[in-house]
Amino acid sequence: MELGNIKLLLVRSDWDIKDYTGAIAMRLGIGRFSYKIPPGLYGLGNPSDGDPIFITANYKYTFDILRKDLKGIDCYILVINTEGINVWCAAGKGTFSTREIIYRISKMGIKKNLKKSKIILPQLGAPSVEPHVIKKMIGVSVIYGPIRSSDIKEFLKNDMKATSEMRKVTFSFYERMILTPLEFISGMKICIVLGAFIALLLAFKGLLRGQDFWNIMIPSLIGITSGSVVFPAVIPFIPLKSFSAGGGILGAIGLSIYWLISGKSIYLGSAFFTAGYFILLIVIASYISFNFTGCTSFTSPSGVKHEAKYFKIFSRILALVSLALMGFGIGGI
Repeated sequence: MELGNIKLLLVRSDWDIKDYTGAIAMRLGIGRFSYKIPPGLYGLGNPSDGDPIFITANYKYTFDILRKDLKGIDCYILVINTEGINVWCAAGKGTFSTREIIYRISKMGIKKNLKKSKIILPQLGAPSVEPHVIKKMIGVSVIYGPIRSSDIKEFLKNDMKATSEMRKVTFSFYERMILTPLEFISGMKICIVLGAFIALLLAFKGLLRGQDFWNIMIPSLIGITSGSVVFPAVIPFIPLKSFSAGGGILGAIGLSIYWLISGKSIYLGSAFFTAGYFILLIVIASYISFNFTGCTSFTSPSGVKHEAKYFKIFSRILALVSLALMGFGIGGI
């Protein structure tokens, strides 16, 4: 299949078993940073001159969702290099950009064919794209498609005009919860390493008890769950703009309740050492909740930068307090 004299790879809308297993793996954070496809021009259905050209990122999961939602539509998909990052995050990072779009179109040699086709950009890529520059350099206008690729068919039927609902960014309970496995597993990896270190430290001091496995793991689960599950579930009800503060407070509440219920039986050698460990878990809960700033309509790029600045300061202070308490506790045991 060709567009003018440009050869392109034909792809199907239907997913195979590898696509489904890959999607599940992405939700679980397995191989996330290597799940990408080569940039280039792809054909869907039986495209010809004049059919729409959709531009997307080279994160394979994004590409797969787009081609699945374009089933039954003859079109082209121009994949640009976003370093394997989805459209929204790549726009924030600057890899889904005007420069990359112009470069990729020029490299593919399809500029002369574009006057017959409509170039449709994902709306979530808008923060780092300058349509007037693309028009100046290429000579054609670009159109922003709907927020969700599932609305593209209706968008095309409506003469490429988006309704207000198609322009609305949502972050529903389902959309928030579907992100939790990735954050939970990422948090577990951190806590497994941290838990192993603490267990070795206690063993070195000759103070590791059989029940300490649970004294390490249960608080870890509370901290991780507070940041990765409870926080996204209750975001609309938290009267704080700071995601990191919200997650940290939830973690502190959960761990405090557990401490009060369990009493001295949860001590990892001493109250100071245990308090230091709990504070470190609060920092982890805060960090996990802060990660949600990149996938929600409740924040803005400037707000995220502002929070990141202060989160670094407070998280480092709390981490130092945590280590000081743990050091004092283990030294006094």
